[in-house]
Amino acid sequence: MSKAMKWLVASFVLMGALQLSRIWWQGEAAVWVNSILTVAMFACTMTAFFTWFKDTQR
Repeated sequence: MSKAMKWLVASFVLMGALQLSRIWWQGEAAVWVNSILTVAMFACTMTAFFTWFKDTQR
């Protein structure tokens, strides 16, 4: 499995955790947890894209 694919899988895992956090957390804590998981998911997705892009330029 390539590095980009591993980052993409991590992004999907975070997406699942984000969906489950809506069930587990409530109130103000839910806002913080959702925000942190959303930023982490976006970071993993962008890292996967840039890793893939860098690998295809060789």
